[in-house]
Amino acid sequence: MSRPKKKSPPPAELSPYMLPTCDPPQAHPKVMRFLLVLMAGWLLFLVAMASDKL
Repeated sequence: MSRPKKKSPPPAELSPYMLPTCDPPQAHPKVMRFLLVLMAGWLLFLVAMASDKL
């Protein structure tokens, strides 16, 4: 409880991730598109695995 250093690192790690999303407006759409591509690829992979098992 007497070590304030342990409480400071977590916010420092979270702030870099949250700041880029607010500062550059072009970063958010890119992240969303990346997530959509990942989800589409994962769905295709699941469908391929299901078809192979059937």
